[in-house]
Amino acid sequence: MPTAAAPAPDSVKPTAAARRSQASYAQRHARYEETARLHAAGVSISHIAAQLCADRKTIRVWLQAGGPSLWRKPPRVGVLAPLARLP
Repeated sequence: MPTAAAPAPDSVKPTAAARRSQASYAQRHARYEETARLHAAGVSISHIAAQLCADRKTIRVWLQAGGPSLWRKPPRVGVLAPLARLP
């Protein structure tokens, strides 16, 4: 009698929230690539911001960081976490 194998972790479909997050990051990364291309061409940060409808400070941070932010939340620490370390 054949047994059903569990699906590999890579073949699990991402959730709707994960797909939205990936799509949002892809759009931000495309905007960053356009920002980097314009900056390398000598366009000022103010003009890049106006062209991409983004804030000037956002463009500056992206260029300094080398890419758009990931917007990851830090891991949450529960109320009982300090007690978990007790022997």
